[in-house]
Amino acid sequence: MKRILQISALLLIATMFNACKKQCQNIAQKNAVGQYKFEKVVRHYDLLKTENRTGDYNNMILQLNDKNQAALIDQNNNITYTGKYEIYTDYYGNDDDGNSNVNYTIIIDLKGNGRGESDYYLYGENANIGRNKLYFWVRRGDGRYKFKLDKI
Repeated sequence: MKRILQISALLLIATMFNACKKQCQNIAQKNAVGQYKFEKVVRHYDLLKTENRTGDYNNMILQLNDKNQAALIDQNNNITYTGKYEIYTDYYGNDDDGNSNVNYTIIIDLKGNGRGESDYYLYGENANIGRNKLYFWVRRGDGRYKFKLDKI
């Protein structure tokens, strides 16, 4: 009887954990849908050096829809990159104050439509997905980039 109670308790905890994880992912997915402009892009390199790279992303719009499709519209060069995005949720449990710790990762994989066009692949760690803003960090060979996007 004691063994059955232990197994039942473990199954209940696992079910609650999965339900919270799915609920958090659904909220993040719902909040991520929309059009974004790049408000600020900063490159961090050589320990404490930073460089503002927002100019590289001026007049670009990132679109995310509810079917996990993404598009990046470069209005300067009249190029549209299309592809997919995915949001992953890591749930770390509760801290001492009872707050749940959830970490999001957003992966955006975009392809150019023509020959010679570059592709965009963003693996956004520590993503913060709000109703009107999207923040994430991307590691690249020349440093670590912090993206801050505003919903249009």
